[in-house]
Amino acid sequence: MIRVGLVAEGPSDWLALEELIRTVAPDADFLHLRPDMDNLTSRSPYGWKGVRAWCREMGPLLETFLSGIPGLPLDFLVIHVDCSMAHNLGISYPCPPADTTSNALREAVTRDWLGRDSLPGFVVLATPSVSTDAWIVAALDDPPYQGSVPLECDLNVERELHRRRLLPLKGGEVKKPASRYQPIAKQMAQNIDKVCAACPEASRVRTEIVAAVSMRG
Repeated sequence: MIRVGLVAEGPSDWLALEELIRTVAPDADFLHLRPDMDNLTSRSPYGWKGVRAWCREMGPLLETFLSGIPGLPLDFLVIHVDCSMAHNLGISYPCPPADTTSNALREAVTRDWLGRDSLPGFVVLATPSVSTDAWIVAALDDPPYQGSVPLECDLNVERELHRRRLLPLKGGEVKKPASRYQPIAKQMAQNIDKVCAACPEASRVRTEIVAAVSMRG
């Protein structure tokens, strides 16, 4: 069994990443590192700021951390942050192409957040464009849904999930309860080839997961 640590913006991202990883390693077990669901009412940062805080704290200690400080050792680590937040770092670029922003974001996470010149082989960066919701939407239709811009550039993918009555809207925000998100995350995994064709960032993440699993031997 492979054990994977997940550092993500939110719980729905855990679900999408877990299902994607299971397309490579069906027996994978997961340790949720961020967000810290036990401390949401504390000063523990949430969303991309929570990911950044974790990376800055643990970046110099990754090798030791994965060896088993939290309990059982981890085989590899997946760090997730959506390209939709890149404007906060001043690295959001015109889309298409989506990879201009995602490449800049990967560089920022590696160098500025983790404090590394390059990533160790046991770390996979997931930088969906514009968010993991694009992967979910890509699985819904054949051929995949596309609005006025390419799917990875579409800022309305989250709203598309509400428009199709797959996710509820409350207070003007699309909500993603696990009971509603888990089934569509599984649908995404069942259509992973179509998702990877429509969303090159999903393909990149999956390719890097294959490499991380292979490195484990």
